[in-house]
Amino acid sequence: MTDPSAEGLAVRPKSATGDRDPLVRISGVIREYKMGPETVRALDSLDLEIDAGELLAVVGVSGSGKSTLLQLLGGLDTPSSGRVEVAGDDLSTTDLTDYRRRRVGIIFQSFHLVPSFTALENVMLALTFQGRTGRDRKDAARAALARVGLAERMHHRPGQLSGGEQQRVAIARATVHHPPLILADEPTGNLDRDSAESVLTLLEELRSEGSTLVMVTHDEASARRHATRIVRLAAGRVETEEHLANGGVA
Repeated sequence: MTDPSAEGLAVRPKSATGDRDPLVRISGVIREYKMGPETVRALDSLDLEIDAGELLAVVGVSGSGKSTLLQLLGGLDTPSSGRVEVAGDDLSTTDLTDYRRRRVGIIFQSFHLVPSFTALENVMLALTFQGRTGRDRKDAARAALARVGLAERMHHRPGQLSGGEQQRVAIARATVHHPPLILADEPTGNLDRDSAESVLTLLEELRSEGSTLVMVTHDEASARRHATRIVRLAAGRVETEEHLANGGVA
């Protein structure tokens, strides 16, 4: 697999104390939305650090701020105040279009595949937005699909694939450019139990190969089997966090 630092989110060196700086640092982040005459505070002075190589599971009830957090990390939204830093870069001063194209991968619950495209074409599309063309683009997309176990299904359209296979295509699309930061928004929410477990195992493999993952999920039991840490949000703040041994505990 390509070195996760190759696309610009280099893992920062250890400090003089021997501690590695976090890949992600969220400091005092507030995110407010206007809903008619009311102001809703989705994140409330949130502080959170995420180390390189983690598989962080974010849990909490609806409205706790999970999706808002993922949108900020994905460069899809900006905070009302506070700082979101990735590899030392303040996202408020970063070209977010370039960041989304090259420096982060996002896996959605609903797959968001183009129905008229084959699996191969869906993955190639992500590389088109990066300016990659021709044989290089096709070879990279083929390799990404083979890596998620779909070498024999790459010429099938989404309607010809199971839900688990469609999510694997979505994972290949999100990771084809080898982003060091991967965000997963309820990646198993539309899957049966066996398919969900297969997808979570694949995410764990990505972490073991050097990527950093942040996964929002309602399935805390499954998260415990695969995550390295669980953070519970409540009312836009970290309520509890728990470190799990060896990539998760049964």
